[in-house]
Amino acid sequence: MDNGRIIRHGEAGHFSAQRTSLILAVGVWYFAIYRRKKEEKKTEEIKRGKQEEERKLEKIKEEIKNVETNIENGQKVIGDLNSEIDKLEKQKETGLKQIEGLEEKRRHSKGEVKERYEREMRVLRDKNEDTEKRLVMRRKNLLEQEAELETRETKLGKRTESYWKEKALNDSGQKQNLKFNEKGYLVFKDSGKLYHVWKYEDYLKKKGQKIPENISIHHIDRNRYNNEIWNLTPLDKRIHDINNGESIKGKFNHNLIEIYNWGSGIQQLKEQLNMDDLNFPEHIQKKLKEEKNNKF
Repeated sequence: MDNGRIIRHGEAGHFSAQRTSLILAVGVWYFAIYRRKKEEKKTEEIKRGKQEEERKLEKIKEEIKNVETNIENGQKVIGDLNSEIDKLEKQKETGLKQIEGLEEKRRHSKGEVKERYEREMRVLRDKNEDTEKRLVMRRKNLLEQEAELETRETKLGKRTESYWKEKALNDSGQKQNLKFNEKGYLVFKDSGKLYHVWKYEDYLKKKGQKIPENISIHHIDRNRYNNEIWNLTPLDKRIHDINNGESIKGKFNHNLIEIYNWGSGIQQLKEQLNMDDLNFPEHIQKKLKEEKNNKF
């Protein structure tokens, strides 16, 4: 009898242990599923965020493309107006010379011949007056088109800047930790450290190197938002750093670089600092080779 109770008690204990194990297993399984779902949700949110950023950039690119097309059309209209104005001015000048010639003949004529010259002069004067009116109108149109072109170019500059600023933040992968300082450079919110300097330091760190003292990191295409590693190169601070973008003797003149044009930046480095391809760091030499191969 006692043995039976002991057996049943043992079975109950065994069942309780199994139930506890089962509950734990279910709990672990549920937690794993919950964590996986949470990670999937986070991944999906990141994916949607990136897609939204890409759509935003594509929209800005499309706007830039439309403005560039409008600028090209405006430049063509201005070119046509200038050609027409040149043609009208020559036409007016020819008319004035013809009137002077007829005036000279009229002075030395009498009777019907004189009257005929006077009629011809009136016709020419009317024609020249019409030419002058057309000239005034075309010059007015030209001023309007030039003002419109200037507005479009300003808009293009702003949209291009917006695109590069947004791209700089997105490409960094650290959007929440960065901001633009008063000079337009991307910096870390907490320390104020320049992002492009940090990126170049990180690039060298992976190679077991450091940025030497008295070295500045230069944006080759003069676009401070383009922090691609191939757009960054070290320059002596004494040569690179200037005040208010002014051209100072012995300093590198950034203003001679066509902004957003990497090739122009390379050309200015070569011309101003007497550099050739082999004087550039390895990553720039690689980019130069790629650019040359793309031309052929």
